Amino acid sequence: MLESDAVDLTTTLHMLGEAVIAIATIAGNLLVLVAIATVSSLQTITNYCVASLAAADLFVGLLGKFIVRFLLIQFILSVRYINIFSNNLTNCCTV
Repeated sequence: MLESDAVDLTTTLHMLGEAVIAIATIAGNLLVLVAIATVSSLQTITNYCVASLAAADLFVGLLGKFIVRFLLIQFILSVRYINIFSNNLTNCCTV
């Protein structure tokens, strides 16, 4: 196997792993938000804080993973700038 084939396989596996993590992040946080919004016994002040965290994580899953990793990496920016932007986005959404 050539070195470029190994890099392509590594990149493909990395992107597949990122996609699985992003989908799990989005699905899990949507489930939390829907549960808190629809079940009246879950509508407490404590759970509103949990919903706030779930909303922030949802935006990280949507923006940080899908848009940054899959769209911009292919068309606009290099991998180095994508990593810097993604890390800053994650920090801003979770602070």
